[in-house]
Amino acid sequence: MKAIAGKESAVSFIENYEFDEAVLAWFDWHVETHFGQRLSEKEIQVVVEGLKDYLIFTIISPHKVAAASKLVDELFHAFILHTHQYASFCEGVGQFIHHYPVRKREVRGHQTPLENIEYNEHYQAIIRTYCLACQASDLDPLTTTQVPYLFQVDSLLPKEHAVLFDIQFFQSVLPKLGAHHFMINE
Repeated sequence: MKAIAGKESAVSFIENYEFDEAVLAWFDWHVETHFGQRLSEKEIQVVVEGLKDYLIFTIISPHKVAAASKLVDELFHAFILHTHQYASFCEGVGQFIHHYPVRKREVRGHQTPLENIEYNEHYQAIIRTYCLACQASDLDPLTTTQVPYLFQVDSLLPKEHAVLFDIQFFQSVLPKLGAHHFMINE
């Protein structure tokens, strides 16, 4: 995804940022201890890339976005706990990035009440993140048959710990709300 005007240096900083080994080691320990799951170095890098994309989305979006993954959210927690590294990162980005945790364990299209969804800030943030992740992956949010990779990161976790998203949810609400309201014009 191209950086939008005025955000190029922040996006570039995030894309090229190398997480401190202490952050990654704490994250690795936390996932194994709390979720009973040992991640490989490659899997940890998938989560790192997911966090980088989420952080980019928070920078380029004028509205709140959601982490969309328990693992991405947990890596963000690990990063925040290492305050020196996180403060230095925020300085490099040029702004403090606030944390908004994922609140839903699973969103299902046909079981999610759609009335008044346009007024629910949490769902708005999830939908916005979905559209931005589709945009970053060159997927059409209205016609894709799979959720973008950021929404698949939690497949690395046992199901009882994962935040799962059903493509039917997005396919049912986007025609009503209009995907263009959630996209970033480059």
